[in-house]
Amino acid sequence: MDASQKGFSVLRRACGLGCACAALVWGVVSLPRCPAADAPAAVARVEAVVDEAQSMLEQGLPGDAALILADSRLALEEVADLGRDIEPDVIRTLAAGCAKVAEQLLAEGVAIEGLPTAQQLLRRRAEEMRRQPTRSTSAPSPLAQGPVGPSFAGQIAPMLVRSCGRCHVEGSRGDFSMRSFAVLAASGMVVPGDGLNSRLVEVIRTGDMPRGGGSVAADELAMLAAWITAGGVFDGADPTVSLDLVQPAAAMAEPSAKDSPAAPERAEVGPDEIPFSSEVAGILVDNCQRCHGGGNPSGGFSLNTFAELADSGVIEPGRGGESLLVRKLLGVNIDGQRMPRGRPPLPDETIAVIRQWIDEGAALDLLDGTAELTRIATAGRSRNFSHEQLREVRFQEAPPLWRRGIVDEEGAVELRGDLCLVGNLQGERLAAVADAAADIDGQLRKKFRLSGPLVKGGIVVFAFARGYDFSNFWQNVMGRERPRDLLGHADVSGDVVYAAVAIDPDADNGRLMFAAELTAATLRARGAPGWFAEAAGRRVARSLVPEASMLAIWDDAEVVAKNSPPPNPEQFFTAPLSAEQVTIASAALAAVDREGDRLPGLISRLEKGEGFDTAFRQTYRGLPEQILIAWIRRGR
Repeated sequence: MDASQKGFSVLRRACGLGCACAALVWGVVSLPRCPAADAPAAVARVEAVVDEAQSMLEQGLPGDAALILADSRLALEEVADLGRDIEPDVIRTLAAGCAKVAEQLLAEGVAIEGLPTAQQLLRRRAEEMRRQPTRSTSAPSPLAQGPVGPSFAGQIAPMLVRSCGRCHVEGSRGDFSMRSFAVLAASGMVVPGDGLNSRLVEVIRTGDMPRGGGSVAADELAMLAAWITAGGVFDGADPTVSLDLVQPAAAMAEPSAKDSPAAPERAEVGPDEIPFSSEVAGILVDNCQRCHGGGNPSGGFSLNTFAELADSGVIEPGRGGESLLVRKLLGVNIDGQRMPRGRPPLPDETIAVIRQWIDEGAALDLLDGTAELTRIATAGRSRNFSHEQLREVRFQEAPPLWRRGIVDEEGAVELRGDLCLVGNLQGERLAAVADAAADIDGQLRKKFRLSGPLVKGGIVVFAFARGYDFSNFWQNVMGRERPRDLLGHADVSGDVVYAAVAIDPDADNGRLMFAAELTAATLRARGAPGWFAEAAGRRVARSLVPEASMLAIWDDAEVVAKNSPPPNPEQFFTAPLSAEQVTIASAALAAVDREGDRLPGLISRLEKGEGFDTAFRQTYRGLPEQILIAWIRRGR
């Protein structure tokens, strides 16, 4: 290695045939040679391709580098097809090497498409391992319990849910999910036939997991390793169901009504107790989420959801004064700085509210742990208001929110019952658009069998005369670029439940978009995630405005989607909202609810405070990824 490569950090991992590969550092790719006699041909080929592409880049020939790097796709797939003869870290390293060169090419204006990600390659490897005959490790395993092994459905799944469920079944902490057996098997964390060297066993054995004070007993770890060593066999009825719903193969895969899990329990708040939703959530959102929200929270401490707060270790139920959250806010008995950092300390009476809530048990009183903290805070505030009071507050906040999104143009206001329309359309056109939105509002109330408004406190409708106005609003309010081809969006911002639409000149298309986004706002206000709200909105809009010409565009998009389904259902549902995601989810939803006729039942369950996952499962008889996987299989 020459002097220019000093300081490079090289990650070496042995593959099944003794190969060692290297990682990336300082923006340069260096893949040290593996002895030719030991290196699998596919691994050596990837190394050679990366080195040659890097050389072409250094010679100022990005076009040639791109052509060379394109050859790595097949070589990477060949590596993944080695199955258990290649270690997951080798695959991750090789994929990262190719991705790094691709990033350098992109900086030169040359895009490389079709390179598989490490996750895709690990899933391919897992599929190959399931086809390979199971074998035991060469060294005797002190954890192995015999060739048959424990039952996944009866022993392993309950243990994983109990020990790891909050972070990796309900969520996907650290980008690792085992929401279902299928997702776990594709993660690369389990190497069938090699329990001791599987990453899942390693992180538990070393104490890295579970975090937050949890632990896995030695006999449970032995059981997990034994199950993997025996082949990691799935003996349940359906590998795609949530891990907490896995049943033995003899059980019916379709859950019956009596088997459906109850809604997540929430604590009843006494008259003298502090409710989290209306008293505490808003404090945390207003003062802490700037640093501890979003996808890259400061210090790794996230306050996006209640579950993340509860699992973080900063609160000790029943012991407010000893909880790190309170100590950080007070600035006593802590390492580091007082919080919130860079801002004035919170008033003593505000901290006292948080402390009392923790002393009383730190319970959640509304929605469930997976709900976003902003949703809980909004729901808590709205619960204390009447419909009329909340509508007055919401409609007063609508023009300021418009000005936040469109800083250089005032929005005119039109009121229609429980709708407040704010837009930059001219005169009579704005009034006509408001009338059309009000008409759709009435149709949706009937379809959803609601005796009152679509949303308590009403909905704000933002109507944009031009597409770039909508883009500006999205960027300024949501903090990121508007996804291409999305012309409508619904969300909650503070107390404002809104539907935002770029107005189409064609009246029917305008009505179609209002139907889609008012439906989405109805669902978002009740805690449904964005992908579902927008997808369900399209299903309903199709049934209400079948004459709209824009439907042909939606149809064409769904045809394309069926030919390129998402490779990873788990990541699909947690990814940032995109037009492709909405299209795919809408097409998959049509398989079980073509015109949205099941939505009234879902809305009713959400209205009662059930979490989205529970309400979805009871309404559609399965989890979102099950429905997506079934659609993919039918589509292909």
